[in-house]
Amino acid sequence: MKAYNVLVIDDNRARCQGLAELLTLQGFEAYAEFGGTEGIARARSLRPDAVLLDLHMPDMDGVEVMTMLRDDPSMQSVAIILLTAEGSPVSTHGSDAFLTFPFETTTLTSVLLGCIMRRKQTK
Repeated sequence: MKAYNVLVIDDNRARCQGLAELLTLQGFEAYAEFGGTEGIARARSLRPDAVLLDLHMPDMDGVEVMTMLRDDPSMQSVAIILLTAEGSPVSTHGSDAFLTFPFETTTLTSVLLGCIMRRKQTK
């Protein structure tokens, strides 16, 4: 598998770092940022293949972060997967996918790779 770059943006430091470490073990190049503002700056400099984005953060929620990334023409090929620990989504808010904690590693990997591949095909 190609080592895709994935940026995890989550205000919960333990969860954010844990996801980045898990993705690294799965063969991804993973990076962690602990808030929306920092995450946007890192995404713009890193140009990841995908962003795993917490929906509920104090400085700016995941939908705001996703909107700012989607409005940037250079970020159009980036897959964005929203994450939450607070129940099922009513909608995906325009993301490529939506996952609710807890989820299996195989589910995360499958969803992540599927979203990356779909974004690359539409590029």
